[in-house]
Amino acid sequence: ALEGPVASGNADFRDVDSEPEIDGPLRPETSDRRSARAMLRLRLRLLFGNKRAVYSVIILPAIFNILAFGLGGNSSGVSGDNTSMAIYPPMAFGISIIAFTMQLIQDKEWKCKYVAIAQGLSVKSYWAGTFTAHYGVSLLNSLILVVAVQYNGVAKLSGSGFLLLVVQALVYPVGLLLFAYNFSLLFKKVEMAVKVLPLSNLFLGTIPTVCVTVFWKLPGSWPDIARTLHVVMSVINPVYAL
Repeated sequence: ALEGPVASGNADFRDVDSEPEIDGPLRPETSDRRSARAMLRLRLRLLFGNKRAVYSVIILPAIFNILAFGLGGNSSGVSGDNTSMAIYPPMAFGISIIAFTMQLIQDKEWKCKYVAIAQGLSVKSYWAGTFTAHYGVSLLNSLILVVAVQYNGVAKLSGSGFLLLVVQALVYPVGLLLFAYNFSLLFKKVEMAVKVLPLSNLFLGTIPTVCVTVFWKLPGSWPDIARTLHVVMSVINPVYAL
């Protein structure tokens, strides 16, 4: 048998030296700001690495915004009808947010978000990087529309009203993205979202805008109905583009 102080003590329960306290964050290399920038780069790579997403988010909306002025000829100008402007821009923005909603649904379906958070990514960094990437792409579509309005000289939107249009172009993508993020919570599979999202965006964005434009030109009490519908849609419908 062993003798001495070693034999009298249990090796499994010996006292060990405590680790020294560390001042400051335990992992300073993974700050929220750096994590958000990494999420921003990831979102942009996923977007621009997918040709279909680039087409639906940038190319097709740009075509619709240009068609709002090109098909109408001079009708969108100083003294004409602006029906094409009421149809094509809502379609452009409605199509652009579909890819953003799909990204979040894929994150949920493939458990990407939960794995990233489990590996140390904070929820704040996840949403900050996601929103910044999506807002930057959406802002490009808004700026294309603003440039087209200024270039074609639309009477009611140029001049003193142009500054208000610029402010709306900066704010409007925020409502679209918040709508897309909340709408993604209704779906668990990408297959179902692909079937529902185009129709829902068409219903919420294009149809109310066209109805207000058409009602405004009708005689009688229709302009009052159009004004009421415009106010209601402006309050409750984030996709409404007027």
